[in-house]
Amino acid sequence: MNNADGKIPDLEDGFAIVYGDQNCWRTEVRSILEIKENGQKSFLTHECRAEALSSDNIFTGANYEFAPVKTPNGNFNIRSGLYNYGFGLKDPSAIYEKTDHKIETQCSDRNVIYYDMNEMIIRHKNNYVGRYFVDLEYKFKGITYRSWAPLKIAPPQVLIG
Repeated sequence: MNNADGKIPDLEDGFAIVYGDQNCWRTEVRSILEIKENGQKSFLTHECRAEALSSDNIFTGANYEFAPVKTPNGNFNIRSGLYNYGFGLKDPSAIYEKTDHKIETQCSDRNVIYYDMNEMIIRHKNNYVGRYFVDLEYKFKGITYRSWAPLKIAPPQVLIG
Protein backbone atom coordinates (compact mmCIF):
# COMPACT_ATOMS: atom_id res chain seq x y z
CA MET A 1 0.00 0.00 0.00
CA ASN A 2 3.00 2.28 -0.43
CA ASN A 3 2.00 5.56 -2.01
CA ALA A 4 5.28 6.60 -3.59
CA ASP A 5 8.97 6.98 -3.16
CA GLY A 6 10.39 10.41 -2.56
CA LYS A 7 12.95 12.56 -0.77
CA ILE A 8 12.69 14.60 2.39
CA PRO A 9 15.25 16.44 4.54
CA ASP A 10 17.15 13.99 6.75
CA LEU A 11 16.15 15.07 10.25
CA GLU A 12 18.04 12.22 11.91
CA ASP A 13 21.45 12.92 10.43
CA GLY A 14 20.89 16.65 9.89
CA PHE A 15 22.25 19.14 12.40
CA ALA A 16 22.70 22.80 13.22
CA ILE A 17 25.74 24.62 14.53
CA VAL A 18 24.90 27.60 16.72
CA TYR A 19 27.59 30.20 17.26
CA GLY A 20 27.23 31.97 20.61
CA ASP A 21 29.12 34.93 21.98
CA GLN A 22 32.03 32.89 23.32
CA ASN A 23 31.53 29.37 22.00
CA CYS A 24 29.56 27.25 19.55
CA TRP A 25 27.65 24.01 19.79
CA ARG A 26 26.06 21.41 17.56
CA THR A 27 22.47 20.33 18.03
CA GLU A 28 19.89 18.41 16.03
CA VAL A 29 17.32 19.86 13.65
CA ARG A 30 13.87 18.98 15.06
CA SER A 31 11.64 20.18 12.22
CA ILE A 32 11.69 22.19 9.03
CA LEU A 33 9.06 24.53 7.59
CA GLU A 34 9.25 25.45 3.89
CA ILE A 35 7.35 28.07 1.92
CA LYS A 36 6.67 26.10 -1.27
CA GLU A 37 6.40 29.07 -3.63
CA ASN A 38 9.97 30.25 -3.03
CA GLY A 39 11.65 27.26 -1.32
CA GLN A 40 12.67 29.30 1.75
CA LYS A 41 13.12 27.09 4.81
CA SER A 42 13.06 27.68 8.55
CA PHE A 43 14.80 25.24 10.90
CA LEU A 44 13.73 24.54 14.50
CA THR A 45 16.56 22.98 16.50
CA HIS A 46 16.67 20.94 19.67
CA GLU A 47 16.49 22.84 22.94
CA CYS A 48 19.85 24.07 24.25
CA ARG A 49 20.79 24.55 27.89
CA ALA A 50 23.71 26.42 29.38
CA GLU A 51 26.25 24.41 31.32
CA ALA A 52 27.32 27.15 33.75
CA LEU A 53 24.19 27.71 35.85
CA SER A 54 24.16 28.85 39.44
CA SER A 55 21.63 30.28 41.87
CA ASP A 56 23.06 33.72 41.00
CA ASN A 57 22.34 33.61 37.28
CA ILE A 58 19.56 31.11 36.55
CA PHE A 59 16.70 33.56 37.21
CA THR A 60 18.18 36.64 35.53
CA GLY A 61 16.35 36.32 32.21
CA ALA A 62 19.50 35.45 30.27
CA ASN A 63 19.38 32.76 27.57
CA TYR A 64 20.01 29.60 29.60
CA GLU A 65 17.30 27.41 28.06
CA PHE A 66 16.13 28.01 24.51
CA ALA A 67 15.60 26.46 21.09
CA PRO A 68 17.41 28.28 18.27
CA VAL A 69 15.40 28.87 15.08
CA LYS A 70 16.95 29.76 11.72
CA THR A 71 14.59 31.62 9.36
CA PRO A 72 14.92 33.66 6.16
CA ASN A 73 14.01 36.71 8.32
CA GLY A 74 16.84 36.17 10.80
CA ASN A 75 17.62 33.88 13.71
CA PHE A 76 15.51 33.62 16.84
CA ASN A 77 15.58 31.97 20.25
CA ILE A 78 12.40 30.45 21.61
CA ARG A 79 12.72 30.63 25.38
CA SER A 80 11.86 27.57 27.44
CA GLY A 81 12.22 26.10 30.90
CA LEU A 82 11.81 28.01 34.16
CA TYR A 83 11.74 31.36 32.38
CA ASN A 84 8.39 30.62 30.77
CA TYR A 85 6.87 29.46 34.04
CA GLY A 86 7.25 32.86 35.64
CA PHE A 87 10.42 32.41 37.66
CA GLY A 88 12.83 35.30 37.89
CA LEU A 89 12.56 38.36 35.66
CA LYS A 90 9.99 37.02 33.22
CA ASP A 91 9.38 39.25 30.21
CA PRO A 92 6.64 37.79 27.97
CA SER A 93 7.83 39.86 25.00
CA ALA A 94 11.19 38.05 25.16
CA ILE A 95 9.83 34.50 24.86
CA TYR A 96 10.55 34.73 21.13
CA GLU A 97 13.51 36.99 20.62
CA LYS A 98 15.69 37.78 17.64
CA THR A 99 19.33 36.90 18.15
CA ASP A 100 22.64 37.78 16.53
CA HIS A 101 23.82 34.18 16.96
CA LYS A 102 24.82 32.68 13.62
CA ILE A 103 23.16 29.34 12.84
CA GLU A 104 24.43 27.00 10.12
CA THR A 105 22.36 23.98 9.13
CA GLN A 106 23.20 20.77 7.31
CA CYS A 107 20.21 18.65 6.39
CA SER A 108 20.66 16.71 3.14
CA ASP A 109 17.75 14.98 1.45
CA ARG A 110 17.08 11.31 2.21
CA ASN A 111 15.24 8.76 0.09
CA VAL A 112 12.00 7.68 1.72
CA ILE A 113 8.94 5.54 1.07
CA TYR A 114 5.62 7.28 1.61
CA TYR A 115 2.83 5.41 3.43
CA ASP A 116 -0.79 6.43 3.61
CA MET A 117 -2.62 6.59 6.94
CA ASN A 118 -4.06 3.05 6.67
CA GLU A 119 -0.61 1.56 6.06
CA MET A 120 0.80 3.47 9.03
CA ILE A 121 -1.98 2.14 11.28
CA ILE A 122 -1.22 -1.43 10.15
CA ARG A 123 2.52 -0.90 10.70
CA HIS A 124 1.84 0.53 14.14
CA LYS A 125 -0.48 -2.29 15.23
CA ASN A 126 2.08 -4.87 14.08
CA ASN A 127 4.95 -3.16 15.93
CA TYR A 128 7.00 -2.50 12.81
CA VAL A 129 10.19 -0.79 13.84
CA GLY A 130 11.36 2.03 11.63
CA ARG A 131 12.20 5.67 11.34
CA TYR A 132 9.04 7.55 10.46
CA PHE A 133 8.54 11.20 9.59
CA VAL A 134 5.55 13.44 8.98
CA ASP A 135 5.49 15.28 5.64
CA LEU A 136 2.68 17.82 5.87
CA GLU A 137 1.58 20.31 3.25
CA TYR A 138 -1.03 22.98 3.95
CA LYS A 139 -2.22 26.38 2.80
CA PHE A 140 -2.57 29.37 5.15
CA LYS A 141 -3.61 32.85 3.98
CA GLY A 142 -2.90 31.93 0.36
CA ILE A 143 0.63 30.64 1.03
CA THR A 144 1.46 26.93 0.67
CA TYR A 145 3.68 25.52 3.42
CA ARG A 146 5.36 22.15 3.76
CA SER A 147 6.66 20.86 7.07
CA TRP A 148 8.73 17.83 8.10
CA ALA A 149 9.10 16.41 11.60
CA PRO A 150 9.95 13.03 13.14
CA LEU A 151 6.99 10.87 14.08
CA LYS A 152 7.16 9.51 17.61
CA ILE A 153 5.03 6.38 18.00
CA ALA A 154 4.30 4.61 21.26
CA PRO A 155 3.85 0.81 21.09
CA PRO A 156 0.14 -0.14 20.74
CA GLN A 157 0.06 -1.77 24.19
CA VAL A 158 1.02 1.58 25.75
CA LEU A 159 -1.82 3.35 23.96
CA ILE A 160 -4.40 0.68 24.79
CA GLY A 161 -3.51 0.52 28.45
